[in-house]
Amino acid sequence: MNLLLVKYISNIRGIFASVLVDQKIYKLERVKKKIKTNGKLRNTKESDHHIIKDWVFQFCNEINQPLSLEEADKRAKELIIKGNFVGWEINGELVSMAYATRPTQNNITISYVYTPIGERKKGYASDCVSALTQSLLERGYKTTSLYTDLSNPTSNRIYIQIGYEAIMDSIVIIFIKKK
Repeated sequence: MNLLLVKYISNIRGIFASVLVDQKIYKLERVKKKIKTNGKLRNTKESDHHIIKDWVFQFCNEINQPLSLEEADKRAKELIIKGNFVGWEINGELVSMAYATRPTQNNITISYVYTPIGERKKGYASDCVSALTQSLLERGYKTTSLYTDLSNPTSNRIYIQIGYEAIMDSIVIIFIKKK
């Protein structure tokens, strides 16, 4: 959305507009990065709920879209039940997660990519996304896509290494009533 249009809408409606996140949208047709850690991709299950709930809570806070622990608990249950919610497992322990959503005939989007702070910088998220992407392509999707926060250079670099190519910018704007 053009920022001039946002300003125009704000002015005529008497509301405040703020950029929540500047994003880049990426698309992939072929995975280029090989798995580097000694882990495996697996579907999440109900017994993972306690971990996934905490990770969903932390993820949403990190992307500046906070929710309560109760809401995180509900969302984690829903995501696990829907399927396409995976974790990267090392020695029997989940160390990263990702979710595939919004399928179309040819594309599916990856979201909820998260690794807890203590497990970062070990390649787990990269391997999780790489393995999930490959499995989605093998299931028949021609492409996968994902959105990244432009203020996070690490995730943008990782996705490019996996084989994702930038296709467009995106911006999330929130409108708030003026008091």
